[in-house]
Amino acid sequence: MVVNRVKGIFRKRPTNASPPPPPPPDVTIIQADDVRPPDRTLDSLNRWLTLAINVAILVALIMLIIELRKNTDLLEASQQAPAASPAISDSTPE
Repeated sequence: MVVNRVKGIFRKRPTNASPPPPPPPDVTIIQADDVRPPDRTLDSLNRWLTLAINVAILVALIMLIIELRKNTDLLEASQQAPAASPAISDSTPE
């Protein structure tokens, strides 16, 4: 039944043909007047949640940058400073 409707859509009709029959009662046609705008409270909530998530992402990125800088500073300091622990010598004691 659906295949016949699809085929019927693409079939050329003669210019003197009658208009197509109305759809069966189980098919609902949505008119432009039937579409309601979204609820304002949901829209407002959606905007606030989006803003909160974006701020949280920015805070997380800033924290990540700070952690990377700390790690880099510690790594550079450990490479430049002499070792605080006594070095293990390769020579055997006599």
